[in-house]
Amino acid sequence: MTVDWVHAWPPFVAAFLASTVEFVEALTVVLAVGAVRGWRGALTGASAAMFLLLLIVAFLGPALTRIPLATVQLVVGGLLLLFGLRWLRKAILRAAGIIPLHDEQAAFAKSIASMLEKEGVAYDIAYYRDAPPGLRIWCGATIETRDVEALTPWLDWAFEQAKASLAKAA
Repeated sequence: MTVDWVHAWPPFVAAFLASTVEFVEALTVVLAVGAVRGWRGALTGASAAMFLLLLIVAFLGPALTRIPLATVQLVVGGLLLLFGLRWLRKAILRAAGIIPLHDEQAAFAKSIASMLEKEGVAYDIAYYRDAPPGLRIWCGATIETRDVEALTPWLDWAFEQAKASLAKAA
């Protein structure tokens, strides 16, 4: 069987780029786990996963050649179509405003504002609905400098608490 490289190079490039994306995602996970939980566990887990993948490919890879290509194309195409339609539906619903957008920055700002409000330090500092996500701190002529100076350590505290809760969730 000869390979016609004029027609074969686009799938090879696409597969290489998709593999690169997956590699970057896996590397990001390993780096995040290493930074939060320690490098020994992260590198041990990554090594074990790579060894398991090599075993699966070595034992099951040759068996893939026995499956008819048309069947593989039909199953993979059907799955891609189902996932794509689901993602399209979600995108349409988000664009229409039926389901909210998932905004990590907004969630982070809301968590800081709720912590400060729970401690009785600051009230109504969350951003408005039409404003970009963040904190709203009034520093006009009616606010004393010492009040803003007193708020600053609380902002640091709430930021560190929110950051620690994100690290625990990861």
